[in-house]
Amino acid sequence: MSAARGLQSWLDRADELASAGRYFDAHEELEAPWKAASGDEKLVLQGVIQLAAGLHRLRLKPENPEGALYLLERGRNKLARGRALLEPQALARLEAALAEIEERGAAPAALRFGLRAA
Repeated sequence: MSAARGLQSWLDRADELASAGRYFDAHEELEAPWKAASGDEKLVLQGVIQLAAGLHRLRLKPENPEGALYLLERGRNKLARGRALLEPQALARLEAALAEIEERGAAPAALRFGLRAA
């Protein structure tokens, strides 16, 4: 399996879980491949993990969003640093959705990440 196909399969799995509102599960599913990855692939996986964790935390404690928003910012930064591995339009769509979430300070019941490996 190529590196891009392997990364895409994990992005798809995280997307499947997050689009069902299962942010915690998306975070957990990516832990093992993140530990085994290296370079920009590791960075991208960690970014998605932090997004999922931030969304989970924001849903659990919307009255105290600081920690969740910090995780969302860290995740966005990691995805930006690993952008060479990601399809630009898909990343831009996710960044726009995350900006709206951060502005509202509330996590949606579900979110499709929609990331595609380049």
